[in-house]
Amino acid sequence: MEPTSPSKKVEACDHKPLQECLLRNNNDRSKCMKEWEDFQRACREKAQKKNQECQACKE
Repeated sequence: MEPTSPSKKVEACDHKPLQECLLRNNNDRSKCMKEWEDFQRACREKAQKKNQECQACKE
């Protein structure tokens, strides 16, 4: 098991469909609203399971 360091970034929510949509649309989030909403929901659920606040949901 890897030791964790205090400076280690908290695991980010990874949502491949959103990443792919943004790549196809030159990072224009307005064209990826469904993927963005799905990403936020998945991130929020993941954060709730870990009892943490979803950083991406604040953006």
